[in-house]
Amino acid sequence: MSLRFFAYVFLTGTVLLSCGFGRMATGVVIWAPETPGLQNGDLVWIWEQSRIRHSLRVQPTNGSASLETDQWRVKSFNSETDAKAYSESYQQYKNTFAVSGKQGLPVRQTPDANANRLYKLGENEEVKVLSRPGQRVKQGNLEGTWVEVLTKDGYSGWVFDYYLKLIDKTPGATEAVKNSGPGDEKVQLIVSTSWYPEEMRAMVDQDRLRPEIFRPELGLRLTGSADTNRSFLLTLSAEAGPDELFELPWDEPRKIDELSYYFGGPEKLRIQFTTPELSKIVVGFTWKGQEKNVTLATLQGDVGTLLSQELASRQRKWTELTNHGHLLESPTYGTLTLGEENSFTWDGFQALSPPSADILPNNLPHSGKIAFDWFKDRKLINEFQAIRFVFGEENLTPGAPEPPSQVFLYRFLKDGLQLLPVLPRDTDQTKHTVLRESKSGLSVFLTFQN
Repeated sequence: MSLRFFAYVFLTGTVLLSCGFGRMATGVVIWAPETPGLQNGDLVWIWEQSRIRHSLRVQPTNGSASLETDQWRVKSFNSETDAKAYSESYQQYKNTFAVSGKQGLPVRQTPDANANRLYKLGENEEVKVLSRPGQRVKQGNLEGTWVEVLTKDGYSGWVFDYYLKLIDKTPGATEAVKNSGPGDEKVQLIVSTSWYPEEMRAMVDQDRLRPEIFRPELGLRLTGSADTNRSFLLTLSAEAGPDELFELPWDEPRKIDELSYYFGGPEKLRIQFTTPELSKIVVGFTWKGQEKNVTLATLQGDVGTLLSQELASRQRKWTELTNHGHLLESPTYGTLTLGEENSFTWDGFQALSPPSADILPNNLPHSGKIAFDWFKDRKLINEFQAIRFVFGEENLTPGAPEPPSQVFLYRFLKDGLQLLPVLPRDTDQTKHTVLRESKSGLSVFLTFQN
């Protein structure tokens, strides 16, 4: 016999012969082909396997004729008891399908956002739901459930269902069980991102964090599930009094142009990106008959971490000051004593207020607190830093007037501390920033007494 004949016999045997005599295994149809004869959830006997065509010869256990189907459509079991148990549990999902609402939606090996990615779904790609056992969880700001799915390429794994549309395909009727989240990636970015007031972004960029208005609760946040309770909460810091709160329910987002979206709702919510890198947005809405537009931005870094770093920096400055000594004296400007917890007593500071200078008013207390809550503009390229002396006990009652204070630029010189008084006209009071050195003619030098 020829070699060609033996090759033909080998290939034919691979296609037609099973791994052994008789029934190979028992299986459950998890995604039936469109041809009649099999339905989802059917219990079948597996007679043969073709490794070339990746198919199985199966027969329904009711005695119907056998037929060939794709191997990935059937889940096989060595034990008929196990197959029956799986078939029973699968009945609740046998008519459930899903459609991806996002390009590149990952199918993962386990129900975990950090698990290995097995496959990426295309937009509008249909998959078969195998199970949906998990509780609702959050991935970032998105809420959903992990769903076990099977793709038409035979991959099975887990998908976070925020971007899945679930469909019940009961024979004779098709019904959407759950719609997908926003399919547009820019909408998804808006919904899943923490947006902060633009001034907080400027503080980070300029390294001038003010804890009283640099707070994690400020900005735009999703308050409920993007599936069921679509609403944003916009929190803004007021110049005086409590924060301003705006509850902004929204409907199905509608794209206006490449960077703008209409979210609707009773406040006619509109959101527009203003930078190519999509790091800033303008939120427009109607509130009590008035149009409002608020500029928000993303932050590089966690708000809590940035705040901790700022407070630690202020503490280091106080530590550096007291490490030089706690008692400072000047023949002209008296005695400055540094106490505990940023406190000071200064006898003789009145010399800072000659009649020609607008430095400090008369009759101020001799004691108070030292604060490092002012900043030096970056254009001031020198070794000076900003410091503020608060005269008297600070009244924390809301709405109470702030105690008098004086801002200085300071630096350490040999055995002493130099203070340059800063006039109000040389500052940005809103940003607590010294813009330039004041030409007051005063330079205070105090010597540390060891």
